Amino acid sequence: MVERISKKYQWIAMHEILGYLMDHYQRFRWSDEEPRGIEGAWELGCRDFDPSEDVGISSGSGDYERASEFWWCPCADPIASPLTGQKWIFADSTLEVRQILSVQHPQARKEWVALCGYYNWTDREAVRRRDEDAPYRQACLHVYSWLVPANKRTHLIRELKEKHFFGYLLWPPEAYECWVGEYPWGPSCRQLPCYFEGNPEWLSEMRERTLTAGFIGEHGRLVPAPQVLSLLEASWTGTKADFARISVGELEPVVINPTVWAMKGPQTCLVAKQELISALTRKGLSLVWAVLGGRDVLASDVFYGRFELSGVYWLERGRIKGGITQRVKHDPRGD
Repeated sequence: MVERISKKYQWIAMHEILGYLMDHYQRFRWSDEEPRGIEGAWELGCRDFDPSEDVGISSGSGDYERASEFWWCPCADPIASPLTGQKWIFADSTLEVRQILSVQHPQARKEWVALCGYYNWTDREAVRRRDEDAPYRQACLHVYSWLVPANKRTHLIRELKEKHFFGYLLWPPEAYECWVGEYPWGPSCRQLPCYFEGNPEWLSEMRERTLTAGFIGEHGRLVPAPQVLSLLEASWTGTKADFARISVGELEPVVINPTVWAMKGPQTCLVAKQELISALTRKGLSLVWAVLGGRDVLASDVFYGRFELSGVYWLERGRIKGGITQRVKHDPRGD
């Protein structure tokens, strides 16, 4: 008890010192950088908690074992296959990606489009309950997307089709010091829009593309890029990670993260399909996806091989087009 009370006053003293330093000194990160004032505690990584977060609620986990158990991942469960080992890894079947890119809520019957998502399947726990050293199967699918001018879409699609995405850095921006309640207008979010523009840098010299989602907040909630919220004229509803067109009097969310509501399941950011199509048409934009996935069997002493896939999809006249563009087998048998 004494230790906890003393720690309380240590924290108070630390924050007083930080306040004094921020008021009286400038800072710079690199030797060639001009010193500048400190705008807020987020620049020092000293924010304690986000009052706009639900207490004790995490954002869910993209590592959840069976993604197909959730309505926003309605494809067949690859782990349900009776095949094992290399027969399972190199089976001809692939995930029905389009079923994940466009989903429908089972009760509301509203259609949603996935801007970004991380879906995983594994039988690790079931297998390890029987034998902790036994090999187990795992499969994954990652979804990313960009906004691009409609007249540049073909150029981006052509370049994406030439690449196998494994080995390339495909990861959304992260801003864990940016609170959900102030996103994307708050001072801690001021620099965020530039991180979504032209991302990733290896893709091409065509900079007119915007990654559509990123991670923010203490729990790393997957939310739409500021440019997507601007496109939809949407802002935070005050609940979970939902965004609605409040400025025009609409309270029904147009962007949601269902993982936050369920408190488990694969991380994903969904946007209302009809509202997205209307906004894209109005602004002369298009939506293009890149997906990558894989299957393998993990064991402590044997490499069973690995199957990888890349795919390119796009939204055209309300329909999802495209497909798997690369299939790569890492077969230890050399077949």
